[in-house]
Amino acid sequence: IELAQVLQSNTGIKNLNVSHNGIGPNGTRAIVGVLLLLLSFSSTNGCSSLSQLSLQGNPLRNSGVKAIAKLIKMNPTNLVEIDLDDTQVGLIGYNAIMEALKYNTIL
Repeated sequence: IELAQVLQSNTGIKNLNVSHNGIGPNGTRAIVGVLLLLLSFSSTNGCSSLSQLSLQGNPLRNSGVKAIAKLIKMNPTNLVEIDLDDTQVGLIGYNAIMEALKYNTIL
């Protein structure tokens, strides 16, 4: 959650790699919440520049990946890569990602 607070004040981050940091569903939802806020803000002033997000090796589980699906569905134009390898995701999480990708023209 401290990372989410840092993201709020650092809108110029291009690559965010938080692989293997023990980030679970709650932390994922906090990070995604800030990223969604930055995306809505950037639509008016272009301040979000995140192009790569790696959450590899974190226990996101289905509920954390569902939050990532919300981010994917927003279709951020700068975000071109999301690494979700080894995140303890089941069928529910994969289905959420697949559904979100229907609305995304970038990833």
